[in-house]
Amino acid sequence: MEETGTAIILAGGLSTRMGFSKEALLINGERLLYSLHDTLRRRFEQIIVVSNTLEDSEKRMLEVVRDELVGLGPLGGIHAGLKTAKSRYSYVLACDMPYLNMDYVSFLQGRLPPPDQEISALVTALGCHMEPFNGFYNRSLVDPIRVFAATGQKSLTAFLRSQSAVLVDEDTARRFSPDWSMFANINTPADMLALTGSLATKGGRTHDRD
Repeated sequence: MEETGTAIILAGGLSTRMGFSKEALLINGERLLYSLHDTLRRRFEQIIVVSNTLEDSEKRMLEVVRDELVGLGPLGGIHAGLKTAKSRYSYVLACDMPYLNMDYVSFLQGRLPPPDQEISALVTALGCHMEPFNGFYNRSLVDPIRVFAATGQKSLTAFLRSQSAVLVDEDTARRFSPDWSMFANINTPADMLALTGSLATKGGRTHDRD
C-alpha cells in the first residue's frame, strides 16, 4: 500500500449535547458516516472506522476497530486506528465533519515528505491553536501515544505539540476553505438545524477536540 493509503474516521460514542451518538447523524436522509466513508473510498484503499458502539451489521460492511486505550477521547481513537493502518501516514477526520474538502486532502498529501524522510503529523494552524482533524498522522505515533497516556494526559493538541507536528499555516488553508467550514463539526442540535436548513450555512464549531 502507498504511503498515504489509509483514512481513519473517528466515530466516537454518545454526545451529551446531541443526545445520541454522532455516528448516527443524518444529512438529507443519509448517514454522514457512510457519506464520508464513500467519499474517502475514492481516494484511499483502506478506510478504518473507530467506534465502540456500531451495530454488528454495520461492522460487517465497514472495517471497524475499538479503542484499546479507553477514556482518552480522540487520542485513543487515533491510537486504535493507527495500530490497524496499513500505510505509513493516515488521514484522520471525525464522523461529525460534513464539509470534507478533497482538494485540501490532496494538498496535504503533496506536503508529506518523501519516503526517506519522516514527520510525526501534518495538521493545520489556526492562530496560536491547531486543528488536529483533517490532517495526516504517522503510524509511528502508536507507541508515543501510549507513553503519553501513561502520564495521565489525554489532550490531543498537547500530544501533537510534544511530537513537533508540522503545521500548515492558516492563510494557506483558507485558500481552500475561506470560511473554515472544512474544519467545522456538528456539536449541538442548533448546528444540525443550521446545516439541514441551508447547506449554504456552515454550521458547527472547531477546537472542541481535546
